[in-house]
Amino acid sequence: MNKLSLKLKITLLFWIVLTLALILPSSYFINLLKKEVRSDVIFNVQKEADIVHWVLSKQFSRNEKVDLDELIKEIGQKIKDRITYIAEDGIVIADSQVTKKRLKKLDNHATRPEIVQARSKGEGVSIRFSATLQKELIYYARHFKPDSGLPKGYLRISRPYSTIAAILSRIK
Repeated sequence: MNKLSLKLKITLLFWIVLTLALILPSSYFINLLKKEVRSDVIFNVQKEADIVHWVLSKQFSRNEKVDLDELIKEIGQKIKDRITYIAEDGIVIADSQVTKKRLKKLDNHATRPEIVQARSKGEGVSIRFSATLQKELIYYARHFKPDSGLPKGYLRISRPYSTIAAILSRIK
């Protein structure tokens, strides 16, 4: 009876060790993959912000009368992400998904996490719920000094985080 009990203990110990040997590395790699996906999304949004800023700068450098809000709405339709231009004082002056009439009713954005980070570090990222669009978004903001006629402020790009979260949840 003792030998059977010892065999059973060894077998159980073997399966526990084997299970841990499989679970621990896989959970590490899943977390690593999640971080990589988030980093990749942020990198893509950063590149998008570079391109949007370049397009805006080109339009404003021509010394033509340009409606920033209309231009941002047009670019936003093309890239399928929300673009917001926020003045230094936090007032939203253009948004690709908000009508001109509603712009004036938006809250001041000076204390939004990504804007606070951008003010101190030049750029900022946050993932949070948008009261305006009623969904979770990933926000990337960059502080720009006035150049080519663009007002001093923050260019912010946001994209739905639900798409990213769905991909990450499938990895589990």
